[in-house]
Amino acid sequence: MKREYQTGYGLIYLRQGKVEFLLIFYRYLCDQSK
Repeated sequence: MKREYQTGYGLIYLRQGKVEFLLIFYRYLCDQSK
């Protein structure tokens, strides 16, 4: 079971009570490097 939430940075995946925000974290790092 996987639910997707659209955010300003990308998708947050909620799976088995664990939040996976790799896409958001990746884009956050890209913004910080500018």
